[in-house]
Amino acid sequence: MEGFNDVRAGAWIEFRDSRGTGFAQPDFFLVGPHSTIVLEAKLTETDSGYTQIAALYRPLLSRLFHKPVVGILVCKTLVRRPERLIISPAELLDTTEEATYLWHFLG
Repeated sequence: MEGFNDVRAGAWIEFRDSRGTGFAQPDFFLVGPHSTIVLEAKLTETDSGYTQIAALYRPLLSRLFHKPVVGILVCKTLVRRPERLIISPAELLDTTEEATYLWHFLG
């Protein structure tokens, strides 16, 4: 993906907050010129996937890279009609909107 030269898979991130030291492991993230894109994979769409992106990965990656963080929940099985469905992550290369999108990936 043009401009996204820093692609990381399964990288562990250590952080400290009010509860002490913690660790997070996004499935993938790509650091680009204007945003960071984080992908979290789940077999079935769950609220916990959206929460992981919004409450854990977005704040951490935003602080690390000082850019907006665009979330993508990657799922094979959907449980509801998605609000922000994408066909491919390439659609989001130029976006800086801190939202979470759903990619229905069938393999």
